[in-house]
Amino acid sequence: MNEYVVERELLAQNIELLKEMAHGVPIWAVVKGDGYGLGVLPLAQELAAHGIDRFCVTERREAELLRENGFADAQILMLRSVTDPEELARLLDLRVILTVGSWEAAQRIDELAQQRSEPAEVHLKIDTGMGRYGFLPEEIACLTAIYREKKHLAVKGVYTHFNCALSDKKLTRQEFAAFQAVLGQLREMGFETGTVHCCNSG
Repeated sequence: MNEYVVERELLAQNIELLKEMAHGVPIWAVVKGDGYGLGVLPLAQELAAHGIDRFCVTERREAELLRENGFADAQILMLRSVTDPEELARLLDLRVILTVGSWEAAQRIDELAQQRSEPAEVHLKIDTGMGRYGFLPEEIACLTAIYREKKHLAVKGVYTHFNCALSDKKLTRQEFAAFQAVLGQLREMGFETGTVHCCNSG
């Protein structure tokens, strides 16, 4: 029988090392995929014990588990760009920050937020090479239209995800440069980018 053994002391050391490397910049801990096998709640609880209170998920149930088990005030970001109205409504009920990775998502979230008479907090996703979802760097017009036209979206962040940070440093630098260029254009036009994030652990 195979076993997956996690030594809590070593996990705690790793968390503290990441905090030290971050130099006070808030860490958003990704706990998707059942906490990468560690369990959403055990991992989140260990992280919380070390002062981390920002979590990223990809499934509604992961957000529900956090809210139902002592993480009432934690910031939770949905990394998946959701367009299903029922799922969006539930995520808003859970006070989850939503990812806008397409114009359709922007429209759906804006409409729902308008119905609720309450702005929805969102992060914009830029696709610099991952190819999963998000706005391409050249789609700057779509991004600015979100700021200008979607009055019920509160843009609180902009992010990307590196395609192969562990194996291709040159490509990663190119992706980072493309991401910075998008941020620069948005800021030059007077738009607030909020929390900017792109550094996965690789």
